[in-house]
Amino acid sequence: MNDQLLKGAPQLTVGAASKSGWTDAAIFKRWFDHFVGVVKPPVEDPHLLLLDGHVSHKSLELIALLSFPPRTTHVLQPLDAVFFEPLKTYYHQACDSFMMRNLGKRITEYDVATLFNTAYMSRPQQWINVFLGSNEVEFIHLTDTESVISDLHHL
Repeated sequence: MNDQLLKGAPQLTVGAASKSGWTDAAIFKRWFDHFVGVVKPPVEDPHLLLLDGHVSHKSLELIALLSFPPRTTHVLQPLDAVFFEPLKTYYHQACDSFMMRNLGKRITEYDVATLFNTAYMSRPQQWINVFLGSNEVEFIHLTDTESVISDLHHL
């Protein structure tokens, strides 16, 4: 992978590329090892990592993995709503701003890391609140299982 693609990326960012352009088992293993190294979950305080059912996520034999059924992450994965959706909005805003400042210039793969960092760092306290469970962020609570199951039947 060309390290120039990570120029301007947030600290601790790792990058990888596959021949196909899609995530594979080796890339997931590299990401997972990085994730564990950053989070450092102690044995006495285990962490739960929620993943979709992508085949690369099922490649680790070292962990017990429970994955979501296909086409259900939007219902079952709260980070989609409180983290990824707003981040996508901020990323699009960063891209729009870039295009307005650089009329006639295309966004290239070398601009993506900087634009992502702009979006990510635009609301650092919001991301901290998401991951610490602050009351300032409204989480989707899955306490009404009948409602969730009903929603899944309509998919």
